[in-house]
This record gives sequence, structure tokens and C-alpha cells, in this order.
Amino acid sequence: IRGAMAVAGAMCLVVTLTPAGMLWAGDVGSIVQQAQQQLTIAIQQAEASLQPHQPGSGHTKQHMQQVINVLEGRNGKNFNAKVESPGDGEGVTKRLEMTAEEVKGGQGSKNLQQALDQTMALVQEAIQHAKRSVQGADVHETHLQAGLAAGLLVAAAGRPDSESPITGS
Repeated sequence: IRGAMAVAGAMCLVVTLTPAGMLWAGDVGSIVQQAQQQLTIAIQQAEASLQPHQPGSGHTKQHMQQVINVLEGRNGKNFNAKVESPGDGEGVTKRLEMTAEEVKGGQGSKNLQQALDQTMALVQEAIQHAKRSVQGADVHETHLQAGLAAGLLVAAAGRPDSESPITGS
């Protein structure tokens, strides 16, 4: 599944090279780039949640809620307006869904459809782990779920390794 977003971006580039797909590819390519930017913000928040902090401060839970806010956007069912959202408010999932609609409309290859489906599955699973982290009954559960969310987000971004020792490769 590594590289799902990279495959999506590469497929958009291939479509751009064909005259009939120029407008579509640019639109989708822009949406995919925006999704990647927001996914990077979510990864940064997930990694920050696992950095050393004062036990019992709520640090991990706050960052995990920020992850949820970035992934789902302000219209997401788990969005919490009381917690700052470092993202743009639109959400990674919304952008991936928009791209998937275009692709399913016959505008993209099967490989692109599979890459989008896999990426969305990883992001959705990361949201579930982030929710479990926010709801965690103890430090161990909160940190375990946050680590799983962070790893899934890195996989969704298609990065073979990360810029931090927290998520690694």
C-alpha cells in the first residue's frame, strides 16, 4: 500500500499529458496536492502527540483531536471546534472523496481507483485509531492508538520513511 498517494499523483500527471484529460487532470491534481498538504499537517500533529510531554496534561489527546479535525474537516462527524484545527478546514477525506467521484466517472484508470480506495481506507482507519486515542482510558491506550494512527497516516501519504524518528519507515 506504500505509495498510494504517490501513485495517485503520478497517474494524474500521466492523464495531464493527454489532450483530452488536461483540464480534468489539473483539477484532480490540484485536489490531490491539497490532500497531500493536509495529510502532511495531520502527520505532523500525530507525531507531535507522541513527543515527550507532562503526563496527564492531555497533550496526546489534544493533538489526536487536531488530527481528526484536519482529516475530516469542519463538516466531519468527529470534528471538535473547541480544539484548534491546524488544517484548512476542508478535510483530507472530502478531497479524496471528490477525487474518487471524478475517477469513478470514467476519468481515471483502475490503478488510480485502487490507489484512492487504499488511501481512503488507511485514512479512515487512522481516524478510528485517533478517536480511540482521544477516548483512551489510560496513558498506554492513548499512546498506543496515537502511534497506530500516525503510522497509518504515513502509509496513506506513501512515504517510505518520515522526517521524524517517531513514525520511521
